[in-house]
Amino acid sequence: MGLPYDSGVANYLSAKLHSRTKHDGTWRWVDQLSVRHSGSWRTVKQAYVKSGGSWRKFHDAENVFTFYVELSGTRTSTFNLGTWLTTSGYQSPSLSRTYNNGDRIRGVIHITGKAGGNPGVYIGNYGSESQVYIKVNSNARIAGRGGNGGNLGGGAQSAGTALYTRTGVHIENNGQMWGGGGGGRGGNNGQCVGTYYYNYSCGKNCYAQGTGYNYNNASGGGGGGGAGIPAGSGGNNGGNNGSYNSGGNGGAGNGCGSNAGGSGGNPGNNGSGGNSGSNGNSGYYIDGSGYIYSWIATGDRRGRSG
Repeated sequence: MGLPYDSGVANYLSAKLHSRTKHDGTWRWVDQLSVRHSGSWRTVKQAYVKSGGSWRKFHDAENVFTFYVELSGTRTSTFNLGTWLTTSGYQSPSLSRTYNNGDRIRGVIHITGKAGGNPGVYIGNYGSESQVYIKVNSNARIAGRGGNGGNLGGGAQSAGTALYTRTGVHIENNGQMWGGGGGGRGGNNGQCVGTYYYNYSCGKNCYAQGTGYNYNNASGGGGGGGAGIPAGSGGNNGGNNGSYNSGGNGGAGNGCGSNAGGSGGNPGNNGSGGNSGSNGNSGYYIDGSGYIYSWIATGDRRGRSG
């Protein structure tokens, strides 16, 4: 039975788990190995060969769930691999059944559109013998959400993560892996003080003079939303929403010492400007860099790595 991904991907995912056989002059990975016993074919879960006086395992397909999933179009909420494995009804070619908790996994997440959220793609911990191959097509993207801009007089929201993993991954990024842009913080209010003078009579042969003050309040601007999928929202008092590709501008101040709101960050950048609270931090293009087994292609990466 064949694997649900091509031989190039299998070279990364199948080492130490599956054996290979030469067919028509080409070496091919064997996902399911069978042996004829007492007139019946039986699936081999583990196979060993004696080499140099020691038994060595050369095939291990026991509870190895192989899969392939494509993420197309534009997604604005997290793709959670665990949710997909348990609810999609996908049947692994290697096991001819749906996923069971505790299975080791070997499979492909193929991004052909835009996968966004916080994070855009979530891969939990499936153990040290599990691996996932992530392929991002040219012009495709994994993205974190943008941070929301701060309201008048307030700080902004930090941005979301593109890829979160606690399982070993191989990454072929021919497109974009972008952490979100942080939101811009809000501006402060201002106040103008006006002075006026007055004279008045206080009775016979009595005159008085004085100075009075007028106070005029002016509102500051809200912060702009950060870039991301989905984009961050602008804060109140004129903060502009971000977009998939750029952060939004902050709202203008209204004189009298009031301040404009900060700008939302572009993909993978902090928010900037404003003067109230803190600007939002950039998002991570990957949270789980210690689980990267290999970069087949690095592509366009923006944001932090951790």
